[in-house]
Amino acid sequence: MGIKLDDKLKKYVKDSTETEKKVVVNVMNEADESQIFDEEDNQFLEDMFLNQKPKPKKIDEVTENIRTEKFIVEKSELNDKILNKLENLEKYQKIILDDINSLILDKKMEVEISQSEIEKFILNLEIFNKKLIIVDNDVENPKLKEIIKHLEIISEHFFTNSFYIFSKNNYIIQKTKILLKELNIKNYEIDYYLVTIKNLLEKIENISQMDEFEKNYNYSQLLLEKGLSLNAITLLNETIGIYILESIKHFSKNIQKEIELFDDNYKLLSNSKEFFIKLFESKDNSLLTFFPNHKIPKDNDKDIIRKLLKLKTTWKNKGDDQLFYKFVYLIKSIRQIRNSLAHADMSFSFVDIKKEIEELNKDFYYIAVVKNILKR
Repeated sequence: MGIKLDDKLKKYVKDSTETEKKVVVNVMNEADESQIFDEEDNQFLEDMFLNQKPKPKKIDEVTENIRTEKFIVEKSELNDKILNKLENLEKYQKIILDDINSLILDKKMEVEISQSEIEKFILNLEIFNKKLIIVDNDVENPKLKEIIKHLEIISEHFFTNSFYIFSKNNYIIQKTKILLKELNIKNYEIDYYLVTIKNLLEKIENISQMDEFEKNYNYSQLLLEKGLSLNAITLLNETIGIYILESIKHFSKNIQKEIELFDDNYKLLSNSKEFFIKLFESKDNSLLTFFPNHKIPKDNDKDIIRKLLKLKTTWKNKGDDQLFYKFVYLIKSIRQIRNSLAHADMSFSFVDIKKEIEELNKDFYYIAVVKNILKR
């Protein structure tokens, strides 16, 4: 014979919400197998949970009832068998209480926020999605503040072309995606931007896993999409120098060693582009040096010149030696556009510059990634 339900517990059962009843149905199924409840109470539970529509009641009120109205039985009057069943019943009541508490916790996860902060948050999401910019980080709500802080960090790294953080450690992207996913605000505009920014973050994450020059090409394309032309052309200008330097580094161990020991990497990158232009535009290379600190050509300078000219001959035999002259044109064009943008030269229209950078970016991708003309 099963245990009788306490009248106060029955009252809780009658007042349960639909969500709570679903929780208890699972408990009933387990309890039924153990024959915990007597036949009359079992019928009562079935009528309440399986045969009737629930009566709405706030979860916090239900929880308070469970906490204050305990199911009390004088254990001293029970034999061992009944005591065992009682303990089982208490266990199921605890399961119900724990589940209801979790429902309350989930309910509290919904962000309570003022309308002005919602509008400010939407503006930040909109501008970040369009321009990778955070315009106002002055918000009170801790959840929104944390999201804006992470987006601001991503923005700062984009505006300084410091993409290494995305490749070295994806934590900032992963953490931001989690924060966006956990946010629970019932607002159509916010939901829309949360999805678009999540897609943007996944795009950045995918780019960060690519090879060096393919990665920089895609970052440059992304910067152009967001209207950041100066950042895009600056990145492309730096990438060309890196491509020349990294390719030449593999010409020999002596060359690699001297490059790695050179104390001014920026100066070496800049000189490598100038060196390449002069090598394929000048008729006399006798005094040309790759390393800026060399007053006259040394063995490594001569070796670099000889191997680059040999590469050009190899590509000529394939019918593609014009790619070297195309690369010279690319270096000069990128430098000109970068200087014009950096000094606010208004003779160029934004539309024309963006279109030209896109074409130069595609040319670089073809020369350095698809053909890789400097690979030995």
